[in-house]
Amino acid sequence: MGSLNDLDIDVTGTGVATLNLGSTGNNFISLADTGTALRTVNITGGGATTITAAPAGLTTVNASAATGAVNFNATGITAAAFAFTGGAGNDTLTLGDDAFATLTAGTQLNGGAGIDKIGIFDTVLTGTEAARLNAVTGFETLGLNANITLDASTVSNFKAFSIDTAATTSTISQLQTGSSVGFTASTASLTLSPAIGTNSVDVSLAGGVTVGALVTTGIGTINVASNGTTANVLSLTNSDNSSVNITGADALTVNLAAGTASGSLVNGAAATGILTINGSGQNDVIRGGTAADILTAGAGADTITGNAGNDVFAFTTRADTKGAGFAGTNTTTANIDKITDFAGNGTAAGDSIQLSGTAGAFGTGLTFTAATVANVTAVTVATAADFDTLTAAVQGASAGVVSNATTAQIYDVTVTAGALAGRYAIVNDATNTIQATDTIIAITGVTGALNNQDFTFTTV
Repeated sequence: MGSLNDLDIDVTGTGVATLNLGSTGNNFISLADTGTALRTVNITGGGATTITAAPAGLTTVNASAATGAVNFNATGITAAAFAFTGGAGNDTLTLGDDAFATLTAGTQLNGGAGIDKIGIFDTVLTGTEAARLNAVTGFETLGLNANITLDASTVSNFKAFSIDTAATTSTISQLQTGSSVGFTASTASLTLSPAIGTNSVDVSLAGGVTVGALVTTGIGTINVASNGTTANVLSLTNSDNSSVNITGADALTVNLAAGTASGSLVNGAAATGILTINGSGQNDVIRGGTAADILTAGAGADTITGNAGNDVFAFTTRADTKGAGFAGTNTTTANIDKITDFAGNGTAAGDSIQLSGTAGAFGTGLTFTAATVANVTAVTVATAADFDTLTAAVQGASAGVVSNATTAQIYDVTVTAGALAGRYAIVNDATNTIQATDTIIAITGVTGALNNQDFTFTTV
């Protein structure tokens, strides 16, 4: 067998007990045994071999001489004596539900060299099944293909888990230090919790994967690798004050749930793929990577850093630019959103601030559209003790210009001294009075004046 082959092989001879497969290239093979005598399959060669189906009576698969990857679907095999030996490649053996209740012992299964995976379709493991699974050798990853509630301490030989079947809802508890979870298929939800002393987990997304809900309870650090060539999507409910570190070259959307009582650190500084990060309802710290990222502040007082690339800092409503503790008498920026490294569209293309076109999002009776343009007015304020003082000073200097669907009036405010010394973008609403209730975003890192083209608008 060579090149790319998709084969159906039916062993019809009643005296044929052994089938030898020599593999080159990339082969997909469905095995049948009309003759009912086949018991052994030997696989050799450097090709990639995928057995998509196998007869129930098969007792031995020997791929010890294979150097290419072997992917063997043994879900239809029912023999208690079934034995598997993998080769030098990264092999995968997938067994059916309750296979370890049928097998004589787990020691019959050996993944061989390489980084190998054993997959199961169980929804629960009995003590006997877990003990037999724990006794297999040469397999580094446990693949999960059904809705399962798994206590990882019962299969302590495995620290790597993989979600390989779409639309599953599973729970893995008692994760050990050094544990990892990979997603090769989209899933409805997965809940993870650690053993005592475990504070981190590695999560990898294979490409084109959507994780509807990843819930991490009691895990302080989640390391996410976005792999593949098709964008991944991850919706995450993590513990309070936990950190999410993102790496990888594939595009990734991260949706932070609003259920935690405090914010999260989402750090994409090491990612090279395009990141779309949607903040939670709490005080998040969001950091983009090296690409042109889209970073959306949720409710709460968020701190957002774009890092390299021409990034979009997106805001859905003016309420989302302030934390729950904001008041006009605040004397610090602790309760407003902050952009830490804004590099706008001056002499060259740069970052932008995007405001949504949701009706009333930035003021009663005010709806921005994709055709809205910004009118930026620079104002310098000598000193400001709080936001009431700051906005009153801007009002006094500019006489207040209303925003409407055609033009968004934005003030580029520099406060020279006082408690609120710094730089701010203030978006006025549809009234001609600038107040602390208007949209206020603290901006640092910017050099030169803000430009009209630094602001974009969307139509909902």
